[in-house]
Amino acid sequence: MNKHVKKYKVTLNLLRHLKWQVPKPLIAILAGTFGLRSEERALRSNYFENSTKLNSFSNNAQHMFKFKTIIIIDDNEIDIIINKKVVEHLNITGNIQTFSNPIKVLEYLKFFQRNESYFNVIAPALILIDNKMPIMTGFEFLDEFNGLTFFEQKQIDILMVSSDYPTQIEKAINKKCCGYIEKPLTSMKLLNQLENINGKK
Repeated sequence: MNKHVKKYKVTLNLLRHLKWQVPKPLIAILAGTFGLRSEERALRSNYFENSTKLNSFSNNAQHMFKFKTIIIIDDNEIDIIINKKVVEHLNITGNIQTFSNPIKVLEYLKFFQRNESYFNVIAPALILIDNKMPIMTGFEFLDEFNGLTFFEQKQIDILMVSSDYPTQIEKAINKKCCGYIEKPLTSMKLLNQLENINGKK
């Protein structure tokens, strides 16, 4: 199968899960045929289906959950764009940071160890991380994060968003991950996990 055809089909399935209504030419753009800049323009256009159910989720979420900053970590650019759109749709934060390299996130977090006064202002309260990444896996990131003693008394929730479910869910929980979401991320999946986290506090 041609790699563009494969990417096209994968992207189409993701959009269907998200209830997106996008014309086929734009899906081709999303699939990488013309590059990431075109993908971003397509996602920013007004092709998101006006779903009453999803709008209801969004309205509930913005009253129930608020995060100073949410970090999305994924080496797949399309997944980053889709995950960011889901978070934006729920309207649970005013600041979304995206990274393709988990090591850069660890450096970002260590900034707050050196500058604690900034923690209550802009520090992340929720991290969504992929597992299968070439530079550092999600599990390796969790090991490194758990070694940062500064954050032991800080409230940062980490959700793994990956395609390994259900074989890796127990391993993720054992590494102090708050939950596991099977890709593709949707508003409903994220909201359900946030409700579970909130119920445990």
